[in-house]
Amino acid sequence: MPDHLHLLVELHPSLALADLVKEIKTSTNRFLRESIDFPDFEAWAEGYAAITYSKNEMAFVKNYIANQREHHQKTTFADEYRKLLMDNEIEIKEEYFLKD
Repeated sequence: MPDHLHLLVELHPSLALADLVKEIKTSTNRFLRESIDFPDFEAWAEGYAAITYSKNEMAFVKNYIANQREHHQKTTFADEYRKLLMDNEIEIKEEYFLKD
């Protein structure tokens, strides 16, 4: 997708999610900036969102990721993300929310 990326990872409890995200962003930043395949890439966003799922839901998550292009023709990522936060009673701080 042009405006976001989904990763499905299994993270050992002894590892910090923030460290994983930092490593991914750091190690891919230069490659993406210099690649002709990603001409619009300027930089990673400052933040990120992480959602946990149980092993029982893995097939659902894999299917969602595989079909997200079709899914986002019906609803934007920003709208879906906002709904997810609201459904889970997570406060939306507009200054950190996705900008169109």
